Amino acid sequence: IKICHILRIKLPAEFTPFRSRRKLQRYSPPVKYPVSRRIEKIEFERVDEAVCIQVDSPDCLYLTEYAIVTHNTVQVIGYLNYESKQTGKTPQSLIICPSSVKYNWLKELNKWSINPLNIEVLEGRNGFEQNFDVDIYICNYDILQGKEFKNLDCIVLDEAHYIKNQYAIRTREVQRICKSNLKAKIIALTGTPMLNRPAELFPVLNLLLPQKFDNFFRFAHKYCAAHKKQIQTRDGIKEFWDFN
Repeated sequence: IKICHILRIKLPAEFTPFRSRRKLQRYSPPVKYPVSRRIEKIEFERVDEAVCIQVDSPDCLYLTEYAIVTHNTVQVIGYLNYESKQTGKTPQSLIICPSSVKYNWLKELNKWSINPLNIEVLEGRNGFEQNFDVDIYICNYDILQGKEFKNLDCIVLDEAHYIKNQYAIRTREVQRICKSNLKAKIIALTGTPMLNRPAELFPVLNLLLPQKFDNFFRFAHKYCAAHKKQIQTRDGIKEFWDFN
């Protein structure tokens, strides 16, 4: 007789645990008793300027003064709603995010948008051709390669610290798309902009303010205390730049 244990894990409906289409077809999100979270108690602290704190949860909802629950996802949708009212049409947008939150973006867009939207969530690496009747594309960083987007009005980088490494393929793919849509407004969202060192800020800053942050070497000298180091190798002493 073998001892075994059955572990049941209930996930939020918007969380996608699998990338494989075969596994997704067999997966059933909770319907009768969905995962939920609530505020149990609100206590007055003091009258002061509004401050933000991060809540310990996967979607990083945070609270502002007067216990207004807010999130940068809703703020982006608010901007799209504003532009829609100003121009009379929804900005053609691309939302780039981690694969686990793509369907959360879809849910929030459908919930908060003031106009009906044609939204497409992209899956897989191949077979993409842009449809200009689509208002908003949602795509994860890992499948951007080979996809061409033109005439975008807005590019949203959710969890923008995903492109902290300027040499990574995902970073270069984001840069390629942004350079192909120079008129697009770029919005970078992150609660952790710098994970380890100041140099990791450069790829995002270069996209947001290319006129000011156009050269990594100058940036590294000014903000990263760049300096030369020497190491002993089989071929002798080698010099290299340290940006850490």
